[in-house]
Amino acid sequence: MNAPQTPPALETGVPTFLPPEWLHVDREITCREGGKAHEKTVTAIALAFKAGAEIEPVTVALLNGRWTLIDGLHRYEAFMRARDPDSETGDGIAVVSIGKLKDVHEARWRAGQMNWTGKRNLTRREKREVFRRYVNACQHRKGGKRRGPLKGYREIAKELPGVSKSTIHNWMRADFPSVADAIAKDADKASDAGGHRDWKAEDLASKAARYRDDLLSLAVDAAGTKAAREAAEAVIWKLTGEAPRRMPVRAPGYGYDFS
Repeated sequence: MNAPQTPPALETGVPTFLPPEWLHVDREITCREGGKAHEKTVTAIALAFKAGAEIEPVTVALLNGRWTLIDGLHRYEAFMRARDPDSETGDGIAVVSIGKLKDVHEARWRAGQMNWTGKRNLTRREKREVFRRYVNACQHRKGGKRRGPLKGYREIAKELPGVSKSTIHNWMRADFPSVADAIAKDADKASDAGGHRDWKAEDLASKAARYRDDLLSLAVDAAGTKAAREAAEAVIWKLTGEAPRRMPVRAPGYGYDFS
């Protein structure tokens, strides 16, 4: 098997041309609903390409070792439609790089951010999707850090202009109730991974673990251990609504092994 080729180097912020075979298009990253471009817009841009017009470069980023389209789905599709498939000149699509991104969540958010005030306005449903990307990329936390302090709704609304604070609150409550609970409780003390897990769920899970430990500590033989396990599992289901990820087992020596 041949080793994968290294993608061509692109200088960040400098427009250049990239052969389309080096450009990965993930429609889950593009901001348009269903990953679909607007047909009339693609047709108009394709005609401009064929007429020799200079078109704004698409935005790309290095994601998982591949140059990935971040912004410019309509321009990309128009270019592919307008280019001569029999051309031997190796023509490339005009691109500008924003550098390397850490993961797909950041890529999806950057795509949404660029489209938020784009030339073709987003629909309300598309804006809702961008909001979800905003939270999944931890932009609802100061510094974009997974354990950073949470922002308030007024601050979030300023970063997503055109959507009211009350709408942001309603979206957060509907889509990320755990984050909404954390903001309502104490933004400075929210320290879970990204704020996506409900504060109440964290508290209940902790209680369930303590009850489980207490029940298992009472078991003195195999039958007692089995009964205690079943009772502990029932407690976890009752408190959290979830099956325990792993039940503890008797470990050699003192106590139980909860690893």
